[in-house]
Amino acid sequence: MTPRKDLFKLVKTLSRSEKRYFTLDAQKGGAKNSNYFSLFKAINAMKEYDETDLKGKFPNLSMDKSYLYEAILKSMRDYRSPKSKGAQLKQHIIDSKFLYERGLLDQCANRLKTAKSIAHDLADSLALLEINREERKLAKTRGINKFNLKFDDFKAVKEREIKNINDEFKYFDIYDYLISEVQTKFIYTQEADRNELQIKYNPDGWEQPENSLSRLRFFLSKALYYHLLGRAPLASEYFQKSARVWDENEILKKEEFSRYIINLSNAIAVSFLNKEMDTVKLLLQKLRNQNPENFFAKRVKFINIIKHEINYVLETKDFSDANYLEKEVEKGISKFIIPVSSELTLMLQTAVMLMGAGDFGSSKNWLKKMMSFKKYEDRKDLQKAARVLNLLLVAETEDYEVVELLIRAYDRYFKKNFKLEEVEFELNFLSIIKNLIPFPMDKKEEAEFINYYEQIASKYQTNASYLSVKAWKEYKDAITK
Repeated sequence: MTPRKDLFKLVKTLSRSEKRYFTLDAQKGGAKNSNYFSLFKAINAMKEYDETDLKGKFPNLSMDKSYLYEAILKSMRDYRSPKSKGAQLKQHIIDSKFLYERGLLDQCANRLKTAKSIAHDLADSLALLEINREERKLAKTRGINKFNLKFDDFKAVKEREIKNINDEFKYFDIYDYLISEVQTKFIYTQEADRNELQIKYNPDGWEQPENSLSRLRFFLSKALYYHLLGRAPLASEYFQKSARVWDENEILKKEEFSRYIINLSNAIAVSFLNKEMDTVKLLLQKLRNQNPENFFAKRVKFINIIKHEINYVLETKDFSDANYLEKEVEKGISKFIIPVSSELTLMLQTAVMLMGAGDFGSSKNWLKKMMSFKKYEDRKDLQKAARVLNLLLVAETEDYEVVELLIRAYDRYFKKNFKLEEVEFELNFLSIIKNLIPFPMDKKEEAEFINYYEQIASKYQTNASYLSVKAWKEYKDAITK
């Protein structure tokens, strides 16, 4: 085994049905009482990985871990094979090679024919090239005359699929560059960056490919290009075109369901930025109607739909579904393993939504969950937002003494966990809140607070997350009514 927790992480990603399949697979193979199956049960029962405990129970732990790791992967290949067209494709090619070696040429040809049909469905040009090679070998074995008759066809297929691969990877390269720019800069604000992008990747000369995967990358690359330039309507148009590529190929969509969901989610995000709420509503309905078949795909759907559902509530200010969505968040967090950053973001979204719905108590509960989170080193920005937002809620609902104690606690927290220049804004905010309470404020104080409040929105729009801006805006609506 490589790192100590690899096996533990693998076991914890398995769904109940996958674990059940592995258990039946192991028992069927006579491994019910074997060391590796006992190790599987022991690791599955763990909430946190404990190597010392395992060493005490399994003298040959290193060997047992390696065997179990490979056994799980083999079992999952068998589990996925009937459901995955990609897995079936690879297996048919492997089978054809075996049948060819045994001299069973007709059977070999049948396997290659089935493999070719699947490869076309998946727009898998790499697989089609491999099939082309195997078909050439088979034709030559059957006689040079038969091979010569098919040579031009073999060559034409080869050239077509190489072009498809070149197209796909051309736009793959462009897409990878652009997505990294979006992740680091989001939207170009400097004219020099925009000019350089237009010189380096001007899409006017791009030709729309025929192959589905190439066309998908083509549309996504255009979407990201226009997004970086701040041309949201065009970005939205091309994200929606990329989504339609999936709809044109249901087999590919089913095979790459998680990628499809992420693509649809990106289309929704851009539509939000462009304030195209009718489009958002349609795309959300489309996302809701998808029915993932496996646990991992269900997790991807949950993560990508729930954040947009909450954003839609915040944008439309229709909070009638707030309690329902809160329950969905609770179920999803308990059911799925979610990255810490995503979980914290979702908690903040939920708190903001409940604040907008007027449920300050539940909103504070979600913020308390965030603030009790221990593993948040990579998203301290969200922890800052949670404390500022919680202070606003407490100031609205508690007496002066409670607010004053909280101001002191947050002052200590900010100074302990951040450099002073990182929390200068938040510390100034604490000082202003202290001077403005106890509530209610008079008109002059309220105007001063609202002015600072706008600064908070601007601050968090650039340095934290879009969600934080919504938090301040929703709170502003609550206190100015």
